[in-house]
Amino acid sequence: LCGRVCLTNMATAEPLVDADTLPVDVQAIVLSIDPEQECQAQATLLAATSLQDMQELAAQQSLTLHANQLTALPENFGQLVALETLRLDENQLSALPDSFGQLVGLKTLRLGKNLLSESFGQLVAVKTLSLHANQVTVLPESFGQLVALQRLTLHKNQFTALPKTFGEPVALETLGL
Repeated sequence: LCGRVCLTNMATAEPLVDADTLPVDVQAIVLSIDPEQECQAQATLLAATSLQDMQELAAQQSLTLHANQLTALPENFGQLVALETLRLDENQLSALPDSFGQLVGLKTLRLGKNLLSESFGQLVAVKTLSLHANQVTVLPESFGQLVALQRLTLHKNQFTALPKTFGEPVALETLGL
């Protein structure tokens, strides 16, 4: 049952198909990309992890996907709430799914050497954030919400300005500009 809205079985984190009976718990995911691209992004993600389905992936606390030539992440990536460490560096990601901010338990995030032009600030538990060698021009005002941030790497980007909240992550110990 995927179109611009995808119905997902909450127990398995898998999209429902037309023949499926609706389970008790269903989540509606509004897709920011074409449904075919969404399915391709999920298939590519699963192939890169050598796992069979999103339910197996949802149980992972650490995920290393660097240098896998990923160009997109599926919108249901935000359901991987058990993640604490995520390495997505050295891919070809130009954007992150809207659901990415749901990864609130994430402590280490490596996004260096991608094609990202925007950033995010909802991941309040992140202690280490690497965004080096992307195309980021501005950090969002929500950057100040990264209150646990200790290590930040931003060099080799295209910054035009830093937000007023840039100095607010008081735990910041290391900054690479």
